[in-house]
Amino acid sequence: MVADEALRGDAGTCIREQFTQQEQWSSLPLIVLTRRLAQASFEALDDDDLYGHVRLIERPVNRTLFVNAVKMALRERRQQYRIRDLLDERAEHVAQRDEFLATLGHELRNPLAAIMTCGEVLESLQLDAPRPRGA
Repeated sequence: MVADEALRGDAGTCIREQFTQQEQWSSLPLIVLTRRLAQASFEALDDDDLYGHVRLIERPVNRTLFVNAVKMALRERRQQYRIRDLLDERAEHVAQRDEFLATLGHELRNPLAAIMTCGEVLESLQLDAPRPRGA
């Protein structure tokens, strides 16, 4: 939550830098308190994609409107955390799957290598002899 004046000048540059460093899953909700819904407030937020979820609230602040805006921002943030957790869980499952497939491939190659070698040896021997017949 910031005042619209904070989005201009050096402070605004610092805030924009922090927003650009967010994780891909993150879209930090921003509540901007403005003196009035004037053109200056909209110009300070000219890069809408950078800020993500922006709500402008006119000062003096209506308490009900402010509380609802904060509740909505918190709900959105909790949802983003759920998305982050699901993405992490998916990445973990993919890693487990890859490990399982690598292990399975290894376990299948070992017996098959022995069978293939035995087959090559049998092909090189005469099949009429008693030992190859038994093998």
